[in-house]
Order: sequence, then C-alpha cells, then structure tokens
Amino acid sequence: MILQLNTKSGWEDIISQYPLIHVKFSDANLLVSPSSWKEIPTNLEPYIAQSWYMDSDIQLASKKFLPGKRKITLGDVSIGGDSGNTIMMTGPCSVESEIQITACAELCSFIYFNALT
Repeated sequence: MILQLNTKSGWEDIISQYPLIHVKFSDANLLVSPSSWKEIPTNLEPYIAQSWYMDSDIQLASKKFLPGKRKITLGDVSIGGDSGNTIMMTGPCSVESEIQITACAELCSFIYFNALT
C-alpha cells in the first residue's frame, strides 16, 4: 500500500513504529508499506490524504499508482514516455563466459546499427 501523508512532517515518527519506507515524490511525502497491508491502521488514518492498495511489492512502478507512461531524462536524452527513444541495456550479469560477452556485444551492436538505418 502506498500512503500519501497530508502533512509535510511527522513521517519520522510513523516509520519508527511501522515497517514503512519514506519516499519524497514531487512535493508529496509517501510511505510505502509491505504489500501484505490490506488497510490503513486506524491510528494512521488522520495523517493520510490518499492511499493506493497494491498487490505486489513493486508498488511505485505499478500502473495502479502512476497510470501514464514513464519518461526519464538523462542529460540531453529522454527515454520512454512519448519520446520515441528506447534504450537497450546489456551486461555481464546475463552471460557466463568471455565468448558469451562477445556474442552479446556483437548482437547488440548489430541490432543498434540496423535500427539506425
């Protein structure tokens, strides 16, 4: 469950009592609970402006929380959203030998350069 606080302060006291993670999102203070939470504890209700029930632990990435397309800007490059840009990421965690690393790099280069033409 994601909880939006109706105050700018006080979250420190709340997270000292519950297994919650504090996240600053835009100008709002959010608390993220384990997905096992099905309802807001009664003593927290006065502090909560809005809540979103989530059925998984990848709550902040959920379309239930933010239904639109995500856009990330890194320097001069925007990825996702309506930018039309796609990033392909590869790494040694996906391979087990030098031969596989080389084959993976060659395949990614082939895909990248063919996408440009």
